[in-house]
Amino acid sequence: MKIKVHLMAIGVFLTAGLQLFGQSNLTQNRMLKFKNQTPAVQHINATMGAMAQTTDTVPVGLLENIWDTTNSVWTQDAKANLIYNSNRALEKEEVLEWNDSANEFLPLGEIVITYNTDGKVAQEITLYWDNATSAYDMNSNQNTYTYDSANNQVTEITQEWIDSTSAWVNNDKYIITYNASNFPIQEINQYWQTNAWVNSNKDTYVYDSKGKQSSETDYNWSSGSWVNGSLTTDYRDPVTDSLTSYIYQYWNGSAYVNSSKDLYSYSSSTGQLQGLIYQYWDATTTSWINSQNTNYQYDNTYKNKIGTVITQNWSAYHNGWVNSDELIYTYQALSLSGISPKNTAALQLNTYPNPATNNIVFDYTLTGNSTTVLSIYSTDGKLLRQINNGMEETGNHTLTISLKDGNGSLSSGMYFYKLQAGNNVANGKLIVQ
Repeated sequence: MKIKVHLMAIGVFLTAGLQLFGQSNLTQNRMLKFKNQTPAVQHINATMGAMAQTTDTVPVGLLENIWDTTNSVWTQDAKANLIYNSNRALEKEEVLEWNDSANEFLPLGEIVITYNTDGKVAQEITLYWDNATSAYDMNSNQNTYTYDSANNQVTEITQEWIDSTSAWVNNDKYIITYNASNFPIQEINQYWQTNAWVNSNKDTYVYDSKGKQSSETDYNWSSGSWVNGSLTTDYRDPVTDSLTSYIYQYWNGSAYVNSSKDLYSYSSSTGQLQGLIYQYWDATTTSWINSQNTNYQYDNTYKNKIGTVITQNWSAYHNGWVNSDELIYTYQALSLSGISPKNTAALQLNTYPNPATNNIVFDYTLTGNSTTVLSIYSTDGKLLRQINNGMEETGNHTLTISLKDGNGSLSSGMYFYKLQAGNNVANGKLIVQ
């Protein structure tokens, strides 16, 4: 459906992710489910979901342009407006489509997101614009999520609205299992048939010693058993540990054979992703053939944020890359003044003394092995201090930081802190005297 194509291409698919950007392992794996999208769409999907929760600025708009080959100019196609709640969580995504006759953007659809008491996405509903009522009130699709005690997503159910019966009908179900480090190791996809869930395919994941995904194996359900489907292998730089490529292979009945490959390039000065080339395997010439190229440019104001993403297709006729799509982000610094202290069942945090003068202590309890990061912000949302503790084991932990040292002395006033442990977040106010 057109609205879903736009919503995905505009980059608002919350549950997608990519491991090189430090998202959860589940969202890393979901990335591979969108292989048929352009690398630009894959990357946009990878970065949008968690950005508001992990940075001092958030994307509030995204413009999608397409290349006019006749006039050699970019032309407007669609745009998205992103709206956040007081906890900096994305709650609404509105998509508008350019209309040449009206010479303006017209409403197309929106996704409305609701959260559970732990701040995790509980449901996403996609709605069409209804010209008769001038409102987004035509149901289209909905996704519902459940979580375990460690706040790991364990199920996702997708449903489609049927107008003739005025009811939601099941489409797909995903069931995810995790290891002791809260990394997903298996995901089973089922489809709804004759009032029952039926197996469709299964993904299994393998990680290296640093907790980075190294491979994914996909199996298809056939005649009551799982049979080989495909294999994706990740390759990383031995020095920087950055993802340099991954190769997708399919099972031909006796062996895995090459199908496609992604190649990543980074800035030598900043380490930021600069390019992504997608190639396919030509069995006749036994060589990799260029297909798509994606270039990433960064915002002049928020230099660690993507400003523009340009996708190009390989043209044999021109023997070079030809423009295809352009995505342009806009950002806004959000104040954290509306955030109230919050713990989750999987992450309990106490701070003392508060108000503090010289030092402050953060006591927290992890219910599973997690990578922890502590961030301190000013009231206008500027990131002032950040401490990455790396992977920490289940149990109680204590972190003491100086408020007056050379790493970013904090003057008297009010600040906000956020402790992120894997998928879990605890935050609150800090007073410095």
